Amino acid sequence: MERTLAFRRAVARRMLIAAGVVGSVAIGCGDDSPAGGSGGGTGGAGNGGESQGGNNVGGDSAGGENAGGDSAGGENAGGNNVGGDNAGGNGGAPEGGNAQGGDGQGGGIQNGVERCFQGGIVPCPTLAEAEIMYPCTNDLELVLDWISGPTTNKNMECCYQVDVSAPGNPECAVIGRPLLFGDVPQRADVRPGKSWGVAGRQTPDVSGLAATDRAELARAWADDAAYEHASVASFSKFSLELIAFAAPAHLIAAAHEAALDEIRHASLGFALASAYAGQPLSPGELSAARTIECASTLEALAAAAVREGCVGETLAALVAGAQGAVATDTAVRAALGSISDDETRHAELAWRTVAWAIEVGGASVKEAARAAFDGAILAIENATPSAERAHHAHGRLSGEEAQAERLRGIREVVLPAMYALLG
Repeated sequence: MERTLAFRRAVARRMLIAAGVVGSVAIGCGDDSPAGGSGGGTGGAGNGGESQGGNNVGGDSAGGENAGGDSAGGENAGGNNVGGDNAGGNGGAPEGGNAQGGDGQGGGIQNGVERCFQGGIVPCPTLAEAEIMYPCTNDLELVLDWISGPTTNKNMECCYQVDVSAPGNPECAVIGRPLLFGDVPQRADVRPGKSWGVAGRQTPDVSGLAATDRAELARAWADDAAYEHASVASFSKFSLELIAFAAPAHLIAAAHEAALDEIRHASLGFALASAYAGQPLSPGELSAARTIECASTLEALAAAAVREGCVGETLAALVAGAQGAVATDTAVRAALGSISDDETRHAELAWRTVAWAIEVGGASVKEAARAAFDGAILAIENATPSAERAHHAHGRLSGEEAQAERLRGIREVVLPAMYALLG
């Protein structure tokens, strides 16, 4: 609990600095604040995206150091994923995962319907493999049960008879900075084959795990890895947008560095997923990357940075820290420690970007950012916790824990930084 609280405090401080607050900052402490937090350098970033001074304050890592005087009231809870993106076992939108056979997209559970997913895999995945590779459809329906299949259709897609939830299931959301096509998050399918996992990397201890637990963990980590893979393309897109609007060099450099971080995150995720699945897993094609849609105005760039970074990645950093705090497996803790640190820097980049955009673009950009904060926060507050089971030792948390951590992150980190940024 103390490690999660300390990490949340450190993130709160860093986001306030990135939002333009200079010097030492104190946020009101809650009852669960440990006595006498220490450490925590000051330093600041001016509005307009000036280089950060003293960002790396005590307690930045998930290791549980205190961040001087920063608060984060509220109880600890392991959290899982960002901006309504319930993690573990969540799914994305596999390309080509369109509903077939005119089943329609009703408002509730549909039983015994056909769903098809991107082809190109010969042979198509078995039912057991499909459960890991295709957790959700293109309409963000959670696949509840795999009944039969596979068959192939005229488009050479792999088709299955399944039971699915209503579209927009909270377990079918994204981790990290999404790659959007329209408003739909995109990700590649997960495929058996040579893993993206780094050769020789420490692997989790799977001895003693039941087959069902291993399958759940493989699905959860593979899904996270697929979204980290998509984030590589998202940051590449972001760097193009920054160049288009004459952003300062340090923001553009940070965007490219973040893309490299996401490659490493994807590699870590696929290595873990492969270990739990007992076979190498890797991403397939990400066809949405062929038709990237860049922001056409500075207002649009700022609004996207708010949704995807200031809210999404700030919460992703908190979630990864909370996951790491409950994990006991050595390999999982090491992976989450790296991811939580990187996601914190990515969130800082978003806050600095919005501060720069407001300085350059003025009132219209500020209002676009304010509206984006309102929409993103409301979506999180209205989200229904997923039904995901906790696997704390292996860094996975329940849906209720996830939602609790996101709500605390909004209250204790996002809102104070938003007020500092927008006034």
